[in-house]
Amino acid sequence: MIKDLNKDKYFDFIVTNSGTNNIGIFFGKKNGRFSDQMMLYTGVNSLPTSIDINHLNDDTYFDIVVYSSTTNYIYVFLVIGDIDNDFYSDIIVGNNQIPNLGIFYGNGNGKFSKQMIFYTNKNFNLHFLITNHFNHDNLLDIAVVNQDYNYIDIVLTKKRLWI
Repeated sequence: MIKDLNKDKYFDFIVTNSGTNNIGIFFGKKNGRFSDQMMLYTGVNSLPTSIDINHLNDDTYFDIVVYSSTTNYIYVFLVIGDIDNDFYSDIIVGNNQIPNLGIFYGNGNGKFSKQMIFYTNKNFNLHFLITNHFNHDNLLDIAVVNQDYNYIDIVLTKKRLWI
């Protein structure tokens, strides 16, 4: 799949890594080359086979949908959004079958910070991930639908205070 995920006007490649439990993103650079692969975990024995990218929640950022052939599930586990309100796209990852969310903060140059981990309920099993302004503070918050227990976790975000 080819899209400009981080809105830097350079195309990025998004791939399923056959026979693995991850997908990969190669961010386009100004010189026509691509970054090293950023791998995103899709779950134990998930073996992702297809991927699609679109705007699913009307936040103007692309969302990535992955189909797992071994589980027969469709996961929306990654959202691109400006979580810390610094005008740079950030990547939000739902770490399937691991009780946490990860955020990679954008630096504005097509690169991202190391993953910041936010722990969730121990029974966390991601089914769907969206962002919205749930508490009306002008910062994107994260809602996660848990597929095993039919509930929603909401992570209210605050402006990032570290670099």
